[in-house]
Order: sequence, then C-alpha cells, then structure tokens
Amino acid sequence: MFDREKNLFDSYAAKRISRRDLLDGAAKLGIAGIAANAAFASSVSKAMAADFNWKAQSGKSVKLLLNKHPYVDAMIGDIEAFKSLTGMNVTYDIFPEDVYFDKVTAALSSKSDQYDAFMTGAYMTWTYGPAGWIEDLNTYIKDPAKTNPAFAWDDVLPGLRASTAWDGVAGSELGSGKAKQWCIPWGYELNNITYNRNIFDKVGVKPPKNLDEMLEVAAKITKDAGGPYGVGVRGSRSWASIHPGFLSAYSNFGQKDFVMEGGKLKAAMNTKASKDFHDKWVKMIQTSGPKNWSTYTWYQVGTDVGAGASGMIFDADILGYFMNGGDNKEKGHLGYAPFAANPAAKAPTRTSGSGRSRCRPFPSRRTRRGCSCSGPPPSSTTCSVRARWTSSIRSAPRCGRTASSAIASRNPIPATSSSTTSPRPAPRSTSRRSRCSST
Repeated sequence: MFDREKNLFDSYAAKRISRRDLLDGAAKLGIAGIAANAAFASSVSKAMAADFNWKAQSGKSVKLLLNKHPYVDAMIGDIEAFKSLTGMNVTYDIFPEDVYFDKVTAALSSKSDQYDAFMTGAYMTWTYGPAGWIEDLNTYIKDPAKTNPAFAWDDVLPGLRASTAWDGVAGSELGSGKAKQWCIPWGYELNNITYNRNIFDKVGVKPPKNLDEMLEVAAKITKDAGGPYGVGVRGSRSWASIHPGFLSAYSNFGQKDFVMEGGKLKAAMNTKASKDFHDKWVKMIQTSGPKNWSTYTWYQVGTDVGAGASGMIFDADILGYFMNGGDNKEKGHLGYAPFAANPAAKAPTRTSGSGRSRCRPFPSRRTRRGCSCSGPPPSSTTCSVRARWTSSIRSAPRCGRTASSAIASRNPIPATSSSTTSPRPAPRSTSRRSRCSST
C-alpha cells in the first residue's frame, strides 16, 4: 500500500480525522471494497496494539458457532487482522437460521466443548444464563488483564447493556441488582417500513404511518399491484418472529405479555386493547400477507421485498438496506419510512434489545486448559467500512472501541434462538433489537 493510503487509515485509527473524512479520502484515492477493509483493519490493529497486550493468548485457538447473516460476513472479513493482532487461530461453523438455533441448544444443553463462543439474541440469554450454560462476562469486562482498560463499556447504549443482563429472578428488572452480563451487544436494529417505491407509485399510495393505514395500504397493493402481496412480516413459530414487527407494534399500544401481581408473573395479553390489536394483525396477514406466512423467517421476508414479490415489509431497518443492493431485482427501488403502530402513542416504545451479541459458553475442557476465546476482530462491525449500515451500539461511537472488538480473553459471540421457557424477567416492551448475534 502507498504512503498516502496508509497515512489516511492511520489518521482515522488515531482519531485525527472523522469517519466521513476517511470515506471521502478513500473514495478520492480509489480505495474500496476488500482493499479498504484490509487497510482499515491493519491500521486499527496497530493502534489497538499500542496500549494493551493482545498477544497474551497467542498460540491458542477458538472455534465459533455463527448464524448466516451479513453481520457475520463483516466479522469474517476482519478475522485475519484479528489473528495478526492476537496471534490466535480462529475457526468457525456457519448455519442458516432454520437450523442454527437447534445447533446452539444442542451444544449448550449437552455441555459440549466443540464451540467456544456463539451468536445469540438477548432474549435467549434469559434461558441460557440461569441454566448455567454461559458465563457472566462481567468477570472479563472488569478485568484489565483480559479487557483493554480503554474499552468504554459504559458508553454502550444503556438499553442494550440492560437487555443482555439479568439475575435470573422472575419479575426482576433487566440489568438491575445483581444481574449478570450474559452477552456483549454487537449491533441493533429498529423496526420500520421498507417499501417498494415503484409498486407504491403504480398503486398510488404512500407509506403507512400507523397500523390502520398499513392494513389499508397493504390491502390495496394486494388488490391492484398485479401480483405482489401487500406486506411481509415474519411468521415462523419462534421468538425471532415475535420480537420484530409484532412485538414492536404490540408494545406501542402500551400492551404487555406479563405483569407482576402479588410477587408472581401473570399473563396480560387478554385485555381489550390486546384483543383489538391481535384482530387487526391477523386480518392484515390473512388479507395481505404471504401465502406461506407461517414458514416466514427474516430470510423470506427480505427476499420477497428484494424480488418485488411484496409491496413492503415491517421488519428490521437493516434488512431493507441489505435488500436494496447486491443482486436483488429491486435494488435501488426501495424506500424507508418511520412507523408508529399506535397513532396516539406519546413516546417511543421502550427498548429491550434482542439482537446480536456475543456469548461465551459454560467452561469447557479447553477453558480449563487455559484456552482463551477472543471476540471478533479489531475493526468492529460498527466501524467497519464493509458494514457501514450497522447501527452503532454506542452513545458516542468510536472506532475500535465497540464491545465486539475489545475483549482479548475468552468471550461469547452473538446468536439467536427460538422459544424460551425459563422464568421471565420483568415485562418489557421491544421496539429496538440489539444484536448479540443474530436476527
């Protein structure tokens, strides 16, 4: 690499220029894609190595269990930089979401030592943690020999830190009291509307702003668009289907799944407002959703809007970004719109976070032998040129300082799973999904 290019990325790693300046400078110098990511990772690695012993676990190996996801693509692109920084070897297995969760559950419940770290959603750690399947990461975060003291853990958005921490007591507030930190947030998403501008123009409608409007617009698209159905939402029987559009909308109406009464959790989905919401949601799917809705994960929801098979989706904002590029038929034709299911809502829905985080499994034979499981590569998904659509997990984003790049010791990696039967934490509504690891 020429001196000009090297100096550009070194300046960014040293925080002498902004990310915008970095991107502008890289474009002017004709650096893009793999070359830009490699230069970025190299510079950040050198900057990080200056004030911390990243070679403490040199020669050790770590094996990761990963869900097939664009976040993972970005992380894998930086693995060589991570190996260079730490002297560790990293291997991994990647599985599609429809089988991934079974792999995680099987590995954890059997106490297998095949994997050192994995991807998960925040809500799944509420099962894994109290069961003793994963470790409390506070023991790593708070140890300056294992985590770079410059790692600003308190700068990670409070809702994301809280959603991935629980003390295991039914009804206890997430992140409170003696809560254990079950995973490290990797990224998060908001749930909004991604729509096909061409289809909307053809039918003569505007993006819906609330649930009633979404029913009307979706029905008109299904009737008049000449093939595409109105709205895509997830339907497979899993937690990964409940927490995106459905629970965000449900919570926006002030509804809860459980409430505490007399020191016990009590089901609370039988209110009139809840019943009215469910009636509308079911009607929307029946009249304007995909025919095989009950099989739909985020893969199918995204694929349909990218192929022009649906007029819009109500799902993670980042899913719409992914579908607006690549080889998708509707690349460049997708638009994005904010959405509040309840037009009378006076405040944003409270955050619980349920996305990508990294979690470290229970102590294994490799752990007892002193093997260290390091987190993702030094240039995190948040700052990576390759993953510029990832929402920052931090209040004040800074390159090389995200949770996914700061731990030099053994820790978990993100994942998502299906359902949970563990005692539930205090009722919380969800409008924002944090990435411990999966979608």
